[in-house]
Amino acid sequence: MTRKLRIPSEDEIKTVLKWGGIRILIALPQAALYSLRQLSRLSLHCSSTLESIYHVAVVEPFDVLIWSELPMRVIEAEVMPDLSGKPDLFDWNLFKADSDRFPHIRIIAKSGMGKTTLAEWLLSILGGERFVITPKKKPTDWRGYKVYGAGFNFEECAEKMASIKEKMYQRFDEVEAGKDHGFINFVADEWRLVIKKAPEAKENMKEVITVARDAKIRMIGIAQGEQVGIWGLEGESDLEECFTTIRMGQFAIDHAKKLKLPQPVLEWLRQQKRPCIVENQPAEIPDLSNYSLVPTQLQASSEPVAKNTPSNDPEPLQNGHFSIQNQISEELIWAQIQGVLLSDPARSDDWLAKNILMPQLSTGRPRALEILADLRQKFGAGSE
Repeated sequence: MTRKLRIPSEDEIKTVLKWGGIRILIALPQAALYSLRQLSRLSLHCSSTLESIYHVAVVEPFDVLIWSELPMRVIEAEVMPDLSGKPDLFDWNLFKADSDRFPHIRIIAKSGMGKTTLAEWLLSILGGERFVITPKKKPTDWRGYKVYGAGFNFEECAEKMASIKEKMYQRFDEVEAGKDHGFINFVADEWRLVIKKAPEAKENMKEVITVARDAKIRMIGIAQGEQVGIWGLEGESDLEECFTTIRMGQFAIDHAKKLKLPQPVLEWLRQQKRPCIVENQPAEIPDLSNYSLVPTQLQASSEPVAKNTPSNDPEPLQNGHFSIQNQISEELIWAQIQGVLLSDPARSDDWLAKNILMPQLSTGRPRALEILADLRQKFGAGSE
């Protein structure tokens, strides 16, 4: 087989040479820039090397010569966060003073962290009409408050929640008519069990959580976990927005880590006997070990009461009540005062008389101050 060799034409040769020449011209500046960059790197490397040699050969020997005669000590110490001062703490009195910001409250903690005691103390601060709905009650729990559903009476739990919903809508109508109401504050505990045994309570509870704020009805829920499913309200995560969350113990520390709070704040929390965070702010739980729980008495109504004339100011009776009409025990009044003072020891006698004694006893300021002095003498504690 014979192969033919094709010889390029003159024009083709000229075209190739022309393209090659132009390509070389284009590449020359690029090659020059590359060479310059390499020279710059070489000069930088050389200058760095020369600087290192100069430092080792001249600077270090000079420093040793000058400072060798002076005594030197190296002190190694672990840097600890400054815990001398407390972080900016949540003010518990805001729950009452700024109620619109805190329509409902939920307390989250493991068993044994004092959820019940904290809820009892909060009730004493919040005032108004107060009661508890729970099917499970220990003899030492909720003394001084009416309890609905104790003894695993799930039907009574459901009926009370239904009555709260009915009261809520009744109050809406009365507000439109110009009537003002006092607050109703109640605790709901063991609600996963209640809803399991009395499913009709679920929808009533949802309505109360959602719209009760404008009717001045506030719920304090107690749970051992973050999700509303703990209360048997699976799939209702939007209800969490209606609550201000109080986290205690490990829940508080884990939440602080999630928020990436400063290390000193985290260390302060860890040093607390009962670490606590209200929403995103650290809080200090007062020492409630000596918090007096009073014998069961009828609670004072939150609705306005007509004031007595000066001649009818309530007098302490031998049975320990200020008046047969109000059925408010001395122990209950003093427990409320203790709750306020544990939260804010700086409260004055005038404030206590005006905000605790006068509304509940329907008396004037002078008589309220006299009663406060009698209570302090009887129970042996000071307000300041």
